Amino acid sequence: MEDPDYCKAIERKCLILEAIGEYSQAMNMCEVGLRLYDNEFNFDEESIAVVPNLREIIERCERKKP
Repeated sequence: MEDPDYCKAIERKCLILEAIGEYSQAMNMCEVGLRLYDNEFNFDEESIAVVPNLREIIERCERKKP
């Protein structure tokens, strides 16, 4: 079953957007993921593990953004 809020799907979409040069959209998608997964009530290890990756993507996009 397809789940648009699945943490790995969000991370992959961010990576794809970054790879094609859509830095603003990648950062926006990362922010969505951070809002969903960066909270104290989220105990899913896979989701929590994605949070640092999303922050790293944001940092890279900020450096690359014109």
